[in-house]
Amino acid sequence: MKTKFTNIKSIVLGLFMIIGSTISAQTGGSIKGKVFKLDSTSAAPMATVKVLVNGEVIGAKTDFNGNFKIDAIQPGVYTMTVESALDGKTKIFGIEVSSDQITEVDAFLTDGILGDIVPVYWKKKKIDINNVTKISLTELKHNINIQNPKQMLVTKSSEISMNQDNQLIIRGSRPGDVIYYVDGVKQTNIQNIPGVAIGGVTVYTGGVPAKYGDTTGGVVILETKGYFDLYYAWLASQ
Repeated sequence: MKTKFTNIKSIVLGLFMIIGSTISAQTGGSIKGKVFKLDSTSAAPMATVKVLVNGEVIGAKTDFNGNFKIDAIQPGVYTMTVESALDGKTKIFGIEVSSDQITEVDAFLTDGILGDIVPVYWKKKKIDINNVTKISLTELKHNINIQNPKQMLVTKSSEISMNQDNQLIIRGSRPGDVIYYVDGVKQTNIQNIPGVAIGGVTVYTGGVPAKYGDTTGGVVILETKGYFDLYYAWLASQ
């Protein structure tokens, strides 16, 4: 009986450990960026990027354009080592990783793989408030394009345009690259949302939070009105 109880206890403990590790992975952050050669302009392909996380080395190789990304990093402050057999190496100290966020780090290799590493310290990029466009409920009430959410966004920001197929283009992105969320649910379009049901719109034209995915096409977040909002709107129209 005691053995059976011990087995059950072990199984429960194992399940808690699995759940805990899953939650930890979900709340981790990412580091992404680009590695440059000594001339500070040319990309360094196939460079090795490493970060020491709780005694475990995790890393990635840069692609042919010098880009890299490392996911599932627990929140904290880290040192990143970058090495290339042909182009040199460097270390970047003080990289801050936050939960559910992407930290952007560009690395510039120094001359000589066997030489001393010059200490480089990470600086957090300033948040560009121009990367976020918002349309409040008050603005929506008086917007002549209320029945056409996409056209409404085009007239709101010069960084947003629309092609002949009614696809939004943000900062010169390719058609189809824009991601849409309606009340937190990912959608393929927002064209069929009734204007009277829209409670607010937020558009990320750059610096997209990690929770919305790794995209360069921008994100449109639309929130609909609640039941009571619609009810009071109906009363006001009577």
